[in-house]
Amino acid sequence: MLKRALSKFIADDEVIFIALFFIMVLPLFWLSQYNHPATDDYTEAIIGRKMGFWGAQEFWYYSWTGRYFWACIISLNPLVFGAYFGYKINAIVLLTLMLISTYFLMNQVTQKLGKQVKIILLTSFLFIHFLMMPDIAQGIFWQAHSYACYVGIILSILMLGCVLKFYRTNKKIYLIISCILCGGIIGSYEILMAITDLLSLLLVLYFLSKGSVNRPALAILITCIFFSCIEAIAPGNNVREGLLTNGHHFVFSVVNSIKYGGYYILLWLPVSAAIIVILYDYIAKKMAPSNPAISIFNINPIYPFIFCFCAPVIGFFAGFWPLGERPPMRAINVMHFYFLLSSFYFLLCLIYSGNKKYNFSVSAWGKITAYIVLLVLVFFKAGNLTNAYEDILTGNAKKFNEQMTIRYHLLMETREANCSIEAIKNTPKTVFFAELTKDTNDNGYKAFCIFYKKKHIAIK
Repeated sequence: MLKRALSKFIADDEVIFIALFFIMVLPLFWLSQYNHPATDDYTEAIIGRKMGFWGAQEFWYYSWTGRYFWACIISLNPLVFGAYFGYKINAIVLLTLMLISTYFLMNQVTQKLGKQVKIILLTSFLFIHFLMMPDIAQGIFWQAHSYACYVGIILSILMLGCVLKFYRTNKKIYLIISCILCGGIIGSYEILMAITDLLSLLLVLYFLSKGSVNRPALAILITCIFFSCIEAIAPGNNVREGLLTNGHHFVFSVVNSIKYGGYYILLWLPVSAAIIVILYDYIAKKMAPSNPAISIFNINPIYPFIFCFCAPVIGFFAGFWPLGERPPMRAINVMHFYFLLSSFYFLLCLIYSGNKKYNFSVSAWGKITAYIVLLVLVFFKAGNLTNAYEDILTGNAKKFNEQMTIRYHLLMETREANCSIEAIKNTPKTVFFAELTKDTNDNGYKAFCIFYKKKHIAIK
């Protein structure tokens, strides 16, 4: 009887994942109103103000980084124009673009598979993406790095959707857009560059394995190589890496990439495995092997499975090689995104392959177990969901916003060159915050003072 009751409860996967999606994403939109700038945000705003747009591009490229696309959009951020309130809109815009871009990609992936498959893939993917993101504060709420990593992730989704759209319709406009998006992705962040280059190479190799040289795929690869060269040869990269003394040790980078990549794979694997078990039967019923619209899944599942494990290792190597240390959490967000995306592709290829060769289905107890694993991870292991609701329900985020608003008005309205501000007592877990340092020689401290037109600012 228990088995029958549980089976009936989990029978409608679509409704369950729509509910979980809204439970996860709504608090993120709500918390956006409590977002405030911190540390690097002020430095980037001052550079944009003082040097102007083109002057800032020259500064970033020759003095700090080859991330040319990030440099463009960070030079146009709301703080450059004194629109402090615009900072609160950042997360809303990024979340909205993530929803739209993922819908566009899923629409291409699920052509003729039905609206229900599209909805369940969309909601389950986004739910797991937000739930398991290694650092959601840096990933979405901190402007300085969301403009690099998260914008790059959104562009990656759009690029993949446009590539699929091109091969479905043969309209050259989508190939052109794909190439432009590749340029944006590569100019956003080095780990995104490495994985995008790999994907473009794999696309060419796929067609070569079929006995043909596909010119559009080759054009994408050449585009990626061109923009990667622009990013890699930037003099600013050498300046930044000159401050790091432990980089460029090959064996060290390989060993630690495998070590940390393996650790995070084991951390993320249970959720991906649970999703595969839960969705297998539901999607298998909709996926007929004779449907030509799903030929993109006619690939041996072992290849996306291998990519699932390779993506984090490649990402860590792209971080360990220049830094000589573990990449920051915002970089690990990128690795998780590609791990999750390749997990879903593996699921679809596995279903397609299984439908052709076997009459396989997941048992009721198998599905129930997967749901139990998922729910345990949701409420006890993965902290993003519980942290978001804790920040809202305890009033912690609201108190943080009130204290930051008081600080902002005090700094803007006080005419004295020297002033003191209260330390922030409530710090939310979901919204990014870093307190002003007491080191007056720190560049972040200097930028903070310049932004508010002060000579010295002390923390009480």
